[in-house]
Amino acid sequence: MRIVLRLLAAGACLAWSAPAQADIVHLSNGQRVEGIVVSESPSGVRIQMDVQGYMTVSREFVNEIVREDAAVNDARLERWRAEHEEARIRQEARDAFEAEQRAKGLVKYQGDWITPDALGAIRDEESRKELARLERQLEELTDRLEALETENQALRHDLEQRPIFVFPQTELIRRSHDERRGRLLYRDEQGNLIRVQEEGGRKFFLEPDGTRVDLDEHGEHLTFTDSTGTHRDLTPARR
Repeated sequence: MRIVLRLLAAGACLAWSAPAQADIVHLSNGQRVEGIVVSESPSGVRIQMDVQGYMTVSREFVNEIVREDAAVNDARLERWRAEHEEARIRQEARDAFEAEQRAKGLVKYQGDWITPDALGAIRDEESRKELARLERQLEELTDRLEALETENQALRHDLEQRPIFVFPQTELIRRSHDERRGRLLYRDEQGNLIRVQEEGGRKFFLEPDGTRVDLDEHGEHLTFTDSTGTHRDLTPARR
């Protein structure tokens, strides 16, 4: 009750004190500072900004000081004091209320005072919702992964259906390019051109899906067995 009465008294002081002007310090950069000039010296001007706050402006930055009537400044100072007192009383009331709630065993959560059991239930519910959110996210990622895998399988199937040979009419261009990259050009029995690579003394070529097919050398000829078990023969391509 005592705190409430002090709050009402502070509020009454504010209501009775009309808004007051203040001293105005005009600065060289065009700005101005409003407050109560409490002292001046050749080096600077000290200005009271509120009941406890002060600032000092270097004299070189001060263009002009417009002083308000002393009674007006006194009224302004009194208003500052009333505001400060009201803020202090409000803080005391908040502190007392919080201490009272904690004495009851309550805890503060999002501005409300609740029991620890209620807070535990809230935390459990929050954890449940977060877990559900993560599970939904995992499901979405799983569905996306499955869709990408399906797309990847379709691309692999499409590549497997394509021939591994190049068109004969591009032979000269591809032969020149492959020779510069250290590759060899061979033809199969149907005249299709195959790019052969060599690594570690072994010749091979790559299928469209990246599978490596090792080749056996028989003089100038290269041989391999395809996926159907058919023996294939490659001969060097000529320009």
